[in-house]
Amino acid sequence: MEEDKNLVITGCQRSGTTIYTKMLCHDLGREFIQDDQFYPNIEVWKSFKDQTNLAIQSPLSLYLYLDVYYYFSNIHFIGMKRDKEDILNSIRRVDLFKDYITNDYEEYINNHVDHMIYLWDRLKETLPEDAWSEVEYSSLESHELYIPKEERTNFTLRQTMAPKPVKNPGRTAKFYRKNKASRDKHRADELARGKTPAKKKYRAELKAERVRRGINGKGGSDLSHKNGKIQSKRESIKANRGRGGARKR
Repeated sequence: MEEDKNLVITGCQRSGTTIYTKMLCHDLGREFIQDDQFYPNIEVWKSFKDQTNLAIQSPLSLYLYLDVYYYFSNIHFIGMKRDKEDILNSIRRVDLFKDYITNDYEEYINNHVDHMIYLWDRLKETLPEDAWSEVEYSSLESHELYIPKEERTNFTLRQTMAPKPVKNPGRTAKFYRKNKASRDKHRADELARGKTPAKKKYRAELKAERVRRGINGKGGSDLSHKNGKIQSKRESIKANRGRGGARKR
């Protein structure tokens, strides 16, 4: 793997792109970039041109691989290879795409996986052999960050373990645990709010500050706001997010 090139980890969603990107960052000390933090059109990709030591998790880069390759001089694509049925099962488990695919869902996800596999094959046929490499999902099992299937509980869309339920949850957490309909409605509302321009700007500011501090993609406590400014001291997730639960930011 060429050390002077930024790495773009791609392949179909749910094929292992996120966990492998995190493994690379863990092993090589690279900065973690995830494509659900930005809409990967070519204008956004241009912002990475002069940056180095990046590991960019981006299934959607397959739609732009020619533009990305010919615009940059320091890009190497890594494609994740995983059994199609495993990918489909993972998509179903997290209801991926269901927020906007309302008809013929099974037909759609089958066609989508086939299309993503086709795009990766086209990339390999089109670009020079030294511009890409492949990784089998099964090869990740020996890495310390890999979580065996039998130990996975409450996985999130980002293919990482969500925090284990606390032993003494607060009143709101108890309510949502017992009321699935309310929990699902709350999640849908949160997803809708997260798509607004204000929320996207809010997340972008937090991400930029986490990158500046060298803590992006490493979890831990939240960065919190006071009077519209990000505070220097980090705060517990429960305190920060609980404070914003009863009112609009």
